[in-house]
This record gives sequence, structure tokens and C-alpha cells, in this order.
Amino acid sequence: MGIPRRYLGEGEEVLDEVRPHWSFFTGPGAALASLLVLAVAIPLNAAGTARDVLLAPAVVGLLAALGWTAFRYARWATAGLVVTTERIIHRQGIRARHSRELALAEVVEVSVSRTAAQRLVGSGDLVITSRGGHEVVVPGLPGPAGVRQLVVDAASAAQEGGDEDDDGAGPRQPSAEPSPLDHLERLDELRRRGVISRAEFEAKKAQLLDRL
Repeated sequence: MGIPRRYLGEGEEVLDEVRPHWSFFTGPGAALASLLVLAVAIPLNAAGTARDVLLAPAVVGLLAALGWTAFRYARWATAGLVVTTERIIHRQGIRARHSRELALAEVVEVSVSRTAAQRLVGSGDLVITSRGGHEVVVPGLPGPAGVRQLVVDAASAAQEGGDEDDDGAGPRQPSAEPSPLDHLERLDELRRRGVISRAEFEAKKAQLLDRL
């Protein structure tokens, strides 16, 4: 499920990758185990024609269950959540076009939704809400509370970083107001250049000196 380095932006790093909970394999796993037991039990408890009649469908079913399990594993390996320093990527299947991305700077709320069955096995759904009310739901994650905290921390870091200057020097500070002496120097420069008269300069000079 990892993202190839070429798909990451400059300075972007992967913080964590979370694949679906093991319960993702419940269906094919149960089918595979049942058919495997059946395929072993038939030769031990049947003979002759009866064994052949019963064994053939069991073997076919076993092969089908193996294929289902392999397909489910491929989906599991390419599904789940990727959190980088800039975005969240939710992959839903083998095809990349099923992926959804959300910038961390757009995240406004992260919550966990769990059914009774999910509580029993320790899984849950992560619900991420962005500006504008759009939701991204990532189902069946292990340890959903920990994943939620990871996304919250990453979103907070990304949003705080967005308030800094482009040079990374930190939050912008308001520029200091020029002092009366600075104003006086500029007025004198304007007088020398002929932009203002001497009388105007002297009047403004008196006002500025009163402020000292």
C-alpha cells in the first residue's frame, strides 16, 4: 500500500500506513477453513464412489476459497490509510482510481464510529470531515483511537505550518510603526528634492517634535 517516492511532493514524508483490521479476512478465511476440513474428512469417512462424488465438489470449493482469499489479500494490501506530512490518502482497492486524497490543511474534524461487533474485535471506522462538510470514511481500521490521534496531530502540524512565512522563519510579525525621527528624516529628504516647501517642512517638523 506504500506510495512510490515519485508520487510524493518535495519535502513530503510518509508518517504512517494503516491497513484494514484482520477481520477483513473473516469471510474467505471461514470458507477456506471449512472447505479444508471437509476435503480432509471426506477421504477418511467415505470410500469408493461416494468418496469421489463428495470429494470433487469439495476440492473445487477449496480452490475457489483459495482464490477468494488471494483476491481479498490483494485488496487488503492496497487498501487502508496513508498519512503524510501534507495529506491523507484513502485507498479502497487495487485500482489507484479508487483512491481519495484530502489535504491535512482542510481537515476540521476527525472522529471514530464503531459497531458492537467492531468493539469486540478492536476495529472501527475513521470519519474525517473537511471544510465544506465533505466526509472521508475509512472503514475497518485496527486501533481506531490511535489512528485518529495520528491524523489529528498531523493536521494540527500542517495547519500551524501554513501560518508561517514562506521562508519558514515562523509566524509573521506586524511591522513596527516608523518613529517621529524617521518621519522627520523622510520629510527633510522630500524638502531637499523640492517635493514640499520649506514652510511645509517646518510645520510638519513642529508637529513631529511635539510627539517626542
